[in-house]
This record gives sequence, structure tokens and C-alpha cells, in this order.
Amino acid sequence: MCEPLAIEAHKRCMALLAETLSTPYFYFSYNGDVTNSMQRLSEYGTPAATGKEAWERLDKRFVWNEHMLTPFLEQVKANANDMHAFLTPIIHGAVFVKRNIKINGKSLNWAIITRRSRYRAGTRFWARGSDPQGHVANFNETEQIIEGKGVGTASYIQTRGSMPMLWSQIPDIRYKPKPTVQGTNHDSESVFIAHFAEQKRIYGQPQVCINLIDSKKSEGMLASKFKGLFNNSSASAAVNAANSEKSGLVYEYFDFHKECSKMRYDRLSILVNRMAKYDFGYLAVEGEAAPGKKWNVTKKQEGAFRTNCMDCLDRTNVVQSLMAAENLVKVLKDFGVLPDTADSKTMLAQNASFDSCFKNTWADHANMVSVQYAGTGALKTDFTRTGKRTKYGLLQDGWNSMIRYYKNNFSDGFRTDGMHFFPG
Repeated sequence: MCEPLAIEAHKRCMALLAETLSTPYFYFSYNGDVTNSMQRLSEYGTPAATGKEAWERLDKRFVWNEHMLTPFLEQVKANANDMHAFLTPIIHGAVFVKRNIKINGKSLNWAIITRRSRYRAGTRFWARGSDPQGHVANFNETEQIIEGKGVGTASYIQTRGSMPMLWSQIPDIRYKPKPTVQGTNHDSESVFIAHFAEQKRIYGQPQVCINLIDSKKSEGMLASKFKGLFNNSSASAAVNAANSEKSGLVYEYFDFHKECSKMRYDRLSILVNRMAKYDFGYLAVEGEAAPGKKWNVTKKQEGAFRTNCMDCLDRTNVVQSLMAAENLVKVLKDFGVLPDTADSKTMLAQNASFDSCFKNTWADHANMVSVQYAGTGALKTDFTRTGKRTKYGLLQDGWNSMIRYYKNNFSDGFRTDGMHFFPG
């Protein structure tokens, strides 16, 4: 009697899995831990941990198949067997590795690794804001790595994620559904504090929150609410006040669309100059940070930029690419590859092949993260690729926006179900 229902349920579950696993891209490694940044690995003392010890060190935020592997890992713990050798953690996100690039005549390897959180998983509009535990939608950790023989190895972290409060923006056929804030002020403060307590624990402080949403209409309402949480959370011991270095939290607002209206993206230099006062440092390893070898860590990153817009995709990626270029110049100066007078613009301009590689990789990275959350490539990638906003880029953005509209309203609900089902 129930057999047809069971078969139908099985088919639906398989369809959910297929939908999730077909969303590009999942990554794994047989001989390294791809869930942790280099800095977290270095803090464990022995970066190349193996066996059960390695499983205990995985960053569970980014292990998308943990739910599926848990029964096997419990058997490993209970029976002390070697089943763990057959289990492979996977991450969702983007990985770009460029080898033997030339900067100022020096041969280097450069990489971007983005890890997408499995918590508060879902798609654009269907997953917004935070859950009660402080996990936010579309949270991504992006690590930039540069290394060279006889130069050293450096790692730099940025994060992005939805505004950490209880809000939603349910699709309703309109092009931009109206966002709504949920719960009480106390609920929002609790979520806000929980989110940033974890961010400071993992990434250090200060956490510099770059908010890029509009100052008017519905986005303006959210901007006011977000800033208000910084100001009003002084009652908590975890956060003292907005823009206070002692609290470990800094709020930086930049109305991206207003400042860069009429294709004046050169005005992003205003934001870059403002952010120059923050120096988080970076992880620096003397020589090669090879698996199985003890790392000689000479510097660590303390604090991070946490950037958001509404979707944490298009505007966010543009700004993150600019911050990454600034960090890269700093690292290469310290490593003696660039002179002390160098800046990001001259570094890219004077190294044409790397200039093209850097900009196109960050644009491809934007597309990857955008496909995973919004269903299409990113907007504004013409600026990331060329350093200029173009009319062709505007047309391409319009095309992607139409596809997003259809997917977000008519197919992403099922894709979100899959992203809930697969990680458990």
C-alpha cells in the first residue's frame, strides 16, 4: 500500500541530491586538509596531521558531507579501526591555482580558495540573514595564497556573509521582494552577538564590517537596522560599541550604488583609501609551507574584513578583489619582490600578464560563488576584469538579472531544499 509513496519519496530524495551535487563545484584532497586555512593549520602545530587526528581538526563549517560520514566516523571511534582512511571530506566553493606567474621578474604561485559554509545553506532570496545560532546565509571564507621559492609563503583571509540578524526576503514574483526584519530587538542582538563572537574567535579582531548596501528604500531600512545593532549591543559584554577598537568590531558603510553611479567605479578608490588604516597582517611562513614539514611561521593575521551587500555577491566581490590586491602588494614588499614605493595599481600595470591573470581570476571567482547562490554568473565583472565599467557589461548584467529573476522565483526553492537535505 505504501510502496508507491516510498518509491516516490526515494525519487525525490535522489533528485534533491542530484540538484545539489550538480551545483558547481565541490572539491576534495587525498593528501591535505582543504577545510582549514593555512593559519588554522599552522596553529595546530603539525600542519600535516593524519588519521583520526586529522578528522578531529576539520573545520566542520565547510565539510558538506559530514552528515553522510558521521555514522562511519562513529564506528571509527567505537572500534578503533582504520575506516577513516576511506572517507574523504568535501568542500563547496571555488579553487583557483596559478603556477609560475611572473611579478617583477620573480616566478611565484598564486591561489584563491573560497570555502562556502554548509550552515544556513540555500539560494538567493530563499536564504537570508541568520539562524538563531548566528550562522548567516551565503557565508564564504576566501583565502589568498602567494608563495615562491626563496621568497616565502603568505596567506590572507577575507569573509563575506549576509547581515547577521533575523530577516527574510521571500520571492513573490516582484523583481525585488521587500525584505522584512523578524523577531524582537533582543532576538536580533542575540544573533548579532553570537555571529561576531564566533568570527572573532576564528579570525581574530578587529572584525571590520564593510556594508555596501543602499542607504534608501528597503535596503536603507536594513542598513539602519544593521548599524543600530552595532550601536545598541553595548549592553553585552561581548560587544561594547560601534567603531570601538576595544570591542573588536568596526562598522564601515559605503553606499556602493550611490558612490559609483553613472559608471564612476573609479570612486571605489575612496573606500580603498579609507580601509588603508586597517592592518590585519597576514600569515607568513619562511620558505615553503609543504605538507609533512614543520612550518616556520613568522607572522599571523589578526582580524579580517567582513564584506556584505544584499546578496554578498556582486558588489562584495568587487571590493574583496581590491582588498586582495592591496594585501598582495604589502606581502610582496615584505618579501622583497616589490620596492617599497609600489602600490596595487602600479604593480598590476607594470606586470601585464599577472594583471590579466589577477583580474580574470577574481571575475571567474565571482561567477563561481554567484552561480552557487543566485544561479547565474556575477554582475559587475566587467569592472573586475578590465578596471572599467562598460556598456557591454551593463547589458550582460541585465541578461543575468533576468535569468536570476526566473530561477529565484520558480526553481530555486527546490535547489534550496537540496542544500538543506544533502548536509543533513
